[in-house]
Amino acid sequence: MPRIDRETPSVIAIGASTGGPPVFLQILQALPKKFPVPIVAVQHVAEGFMNSLVGWLQQHCRVKVKLAEKGERICRGTVYFAPEGYHLEVNSSGIIALSSAPPQAGHRPSIDLTFQSLCCFSPCCWAFLLTGMGKDGAQGLKGLHDSGCYTVVQDPASSIIYGMPGEALRLHAVDEVLSPPLMIERLLGLVERKAL
Repeated sequence: MPRIDRETPSVIAIGASTGGPPVFLQILQALPKKFPVPIVAVQHVAEGFMNSLVGWLQQHCRVKVKLAEKGERICRGTVYFAPEGYHLEVNSSGIIALSSAPPQAGHRPSIDLTFQSLCCFSPCCWAFLLTGMGKDGAQGLKGLHDSGCYTVVQDPASSIIYGMPGEALRLHAVDEVLSPPLMIERLLGLVERKAL
């Protein structure tokens, strides 16, 4: 299995657009409260929906789910979602930066920008690009893949729209194409690894 056994990740990144919320729920709901790696997440949503999405996920998950805050350090057992209207980046010290810089390819937050910021963790970053329209996240995933990180896209059968994962495949940016249950299996493997 390429790259997955090489390094325990310091951070996990997940990006999604159309059809993403139920997949986020499926994945995050399966994780234990003390999941050993911080997760940084970007979900494209309609205006005014982000707060309720995070609240809904927190209600149903054991891991902590919150909106990212400028200047906070990412911690294990926590999922940090990019707030509505802000780009989310993480520096090599694990500190979150939020920016209201112009949208990238029409998106703010931009999955590409978040993924690109995490190249500083290479190869100790895992990145998952889920269902979604357009191309956001594909170039960022390629950057992570090319720097040695483990990269995954959702499979066509379980995706509502295959724009973003399909573009990442076209760019040869992907180690594995997985269904959400298999993504969960990979993530829970980290819990077992930390317990050894």
